[in-house]
Amino acid sequence: MPVYTSVLAKEDGFWRSLNIFLIWMTWYSQSFFMLVIMLNFIIAVITSTYAKVITLQKIISYKHKADLNEECYELLALLGFNEEFKLIVFSNSKEISMMEEDQMAEILMSLKKFITRENKELR
Repeated sequence: MPVYTSVLAKEDGFWRSLNIFLIWMTWYSQSFFMLVIMLNFIIAVITSTYAKVITLQKIISYKHKADLNEECYELLALLGFNEEFKLIVFSNSKEISMMEEDQMAEILMSLKKFITRENKELR
């Protein structure tokens, strides 16, 4: 138990008990409110991080597919099969295959434009 030297110096028992009670009540209320505020802060941080990851999910998926394409190209180069062409492999989940054809065509067109732009920069 903490030592209350300035509070215990008083002679009156009621005021001494009231001061000790107020000190402990202040400590409990401060701890409770800090707990609530910190939990709300943690929830907000986790929610914003989750939203950011969900928005980047498609980009990460395409990066993994590009890595797969590069690995297939290197394997074919090692075996001597890639002298005339480069290989692009697309693998889709069931959710992507259920997309409307317009959305899929739009994604493929933007990917095609990106590839042609990158090939022009390499030449």
